[in-house]
Amino acid sequence: GEAVAYISELFRRNTWDSVAEACACLSVWLDQGDLHRDRAVLFHTMLQTAYGHVRRLLQEKARLAAELQDAVQLHRIRLDIVLKLMNQIRLLLEQASKQRHLDLFSKPQRKNLLTWLAEIKGTYEREQSQYLSQREEDEMDLDSDTERDADFRGSAAAAAAAAATTTVAASATQSVPASSTVARSPAVTDTAAQTESTGSTDA
Repeated sequence: GEAVAYISELFRRNTWDSVAEACACLSVWLDQGDLHRDRAVLFHTMLQTAYGHVRRLLQEKARLAAELQDAVQLHRIRLDIVLKLMNQIRLLLEQASKQRHLDLFSKPQRKNLLTWLAEIKGTYEREQSQYLSQREEDEMDLDSDTERDADFRGSAAAAAAAAATTTVAASATQSVPASSTVARSPAVTDTAAQTESTGSTDA
C-alpha cells in the first residue's frame, strides 16, 4: 500500500533521517501486531533493506575514524612544535645561566634568570610527560577501535550470509503457481485450500 511505498522511499533516499524514520515506522508496525503470515515476505524484505544500511554505516564510521586519525596526527605535529620551541627556550635559559654569563648580570637579573629556568624546566617536563602519556593512550584507543571494527565486520558478513540463505529458503518454500500475481505464504495457501474443500463438501 501507500505506507509500504513510503517506507521504501525513505530507504531509497538513503539519508540518516530517512533511514531512522523508516526503522521507527517498522518498529511501530511490529509493536502494533501488523506482521502476519501473509506479510512475512514483505516485512522480511524491508528488514533486509534496513540491515543493508549496516555496510554504509561501517563505511561512514571508517571515514570518521580516518578523519580522527588525521586530526590526531595534526594535533601531534603541532604539539611537537610547541614542545620543541619550549625546549629551545629552556636550553637558551640554561645557556644564559652558566656562571660566566651570570656574572655579567646584576643580582636581580640573575635571580630572574634562575627563576625562569626553574619554572620552564618543571613546565617542560610536565608537558612532555603528559604528551607522551596521551600519545600512548591514543594509540591504544586506535588499536582497540580497529580490532572492534574487524570483529563487527566479520559478524556482519556472517549475518548477511545467513540472511541470504534464509531468503533463498523462504523463496523456495513460499513459491506460488505462475498464474498467481500475488505471493501468498504457505499458511495462507493451506487456509484457502481448506476453505475450498469445505465449500465443495457443502455443495
